[in-house]
Amino acid sequence: MKHRRYFCLLTFLLFINLIYADEQITPDVLMPPSVKRGGILKAVVVLSRSVNDILLEIIKNNSTVLSAHAFRIGTIKDKDIWVGLLGIPSYMEKGMYNIRITGKGSSKIFVYKANIDILNVTYTHEKIALNASLSKLRSGKDPKVREQTEELIKLLNTFNSGSIFSMGVFHKPVSGIVSARFGDRREYRYYGGEVVKNIHNGIDFAVPVGTDVHACADGLVVFAGKRIITGNSVIIEHLPEVYSLYYHLSAITVKKGQMVRRDGIIGKSGESGLATGPHLHWEVIVSGAAVDPGELCKNKIIDKMNILSIIERQ
Repeated sequence: MKHRRYFCLLTFLLFINLIYADEQITPDVLMPPSVKRGGILKAVVVLSRSVNDILLEIIKNNSTVLSAHAFRIGTIKDKDIWVGLLGIPSYMEKGMYNIRITGKGSSKIFVYKANIDILNVTYTHEKIALNASLSKLRSGKDPKVREQTEELIKLLNTFNSGSIFSMGVFHKPVSGIVSARFGDRREYRYYGGEVVKNIHNGIDFAVPVGTDVHACADGLVVFAGKRIITGNSVIIEHLPEVYSLYYHLSAITVKKGQMVRRDGIIGKSGESGLATGPHLHWEVIVSGAAVDPGELCKNKIIDKMNILSIIERQ
């Protein structure tokens, strides 16, 4: 009887060890050592076993500062390729942070840890005087403005893992003089003397009313309508939690739910909403944070060929 119990216990322990060994998940992670404020942290996770979810977090003093879910972009050499895109706000404090990448499988979790250096970027400052009507518009006392802001935040924080429409280089939506840059620190002077500070989260192009506005990349129109502050507005989803925004249009030529191609016309520039003159405001949001759209016009968001070459060299 004693030998039988021993045999049963040994068999059970071997069974548990086999399950544990079978469920081990060891990821290969490709990630830069640093990223600029206003940039995008790109983490590529390569796995030989499938998982259900991967969460990317930036941590400071044991508290999560930023987070984003990764999404699967395909399989290369029998390995699943996941990409996590984390927008770094222009106001984020520079310095060293901890990175934690957590993957969840059917019954096993992996945790990958590293460090990331957030690099400083210096932004310009400007003062903008508003007349009585624009001051009232921007004061935030209208409950409809608050409602629209909450709806916008909810939309831009929506993660759709299957929304993979464009991984390439973005194109500028119009050709024109840049009248305001990303990250500009603004000081609004209201009619009556009140001063309010703000950060400009996009790029402004000084173009005449009626100028064709083009989609910066392939995507799905998730909003096309009028808002109090941004006027006639269009929002396009390009990747999970990656959105481009087009504000102050004089006309909208697309509808919600419509697929658009890069350089396709989505509207006409104008000065609707809170605008001191004719222009197009172009903004890009990644994982809920505004990032510099100009940087996305230089390199692909996700370079699958580069990822493949790195994997083949391993």
